[in-house]
This record gives sequence, structure tokens and C-alpha cells, in this order.
Amino acid sequence: MHDRVSQLLRQTFERADPDVQEDYGHTYASSVEGLRFFLSQGSQRVGDVIDAYEHALFGRNPRARYVVGWDARFVYLPLQCLPEWLGDWIYERLTNGRPQPASTR
Repeated sequence: MHDRVSQLLRQTFERADPDVQEDYGHTYASSVEGLRFFLSQGSQRVGDVIDAYEHALFGRNPRARYVVGWDARFVYLPLQCLPEWLGDWIYERLTNGRPQPASTR
């Protein structure tokens, strides 16, 4: 599955207009491919995510934030309790930097 995602990403980038490719740069596409680690860590239980979306859209009292899955409970939820700059710094270290289009640097 992850190879298929990488292949689709490459194909989409190659079909994009040259202006779009220049704006994003080839390093962006390769760094997004590098996030495959997080795709491999994802759960196959998409029903929990769908339930969260459904509650956010149709619930009487939707929450500001939904925590879905054990990874979110043990990694991302504690990061929210930290000061924003510290949480961002830790998250950046966990993800090996965020993919950033070339035109925004």
C-alpha cells in the first residue's frame, strides 16, 4: 500500500504544471515520501476516524479537537499540553522536519 502511495505521489507531481513543480520543488515531493513511516504506523481501523468526523459534523456539542487512536493519545495529546514552541520543536524532531514547498522558504 505504501509503495502505491509513493507511486501516486510521484505521478501526480510529474503531471503537475511546471510552475507548480517549481513552486513546490523536487525536495518537497521526496520529503513527503519520507513520511511513509507515519503511514505505516496508522491503524487499519478507519471507523474510529469516521465516527469522529460524524460527531464533529452532526453532534449536538462537537469538540474543538478529536483524539483518535492510541498514537494520538500517547504522543500528540501530551504535546498539546506543552508550550507551542516546545511542542512544535518535539514534533519536528519526531517527523524529521515538516515538508515545506520551495516557494515558502
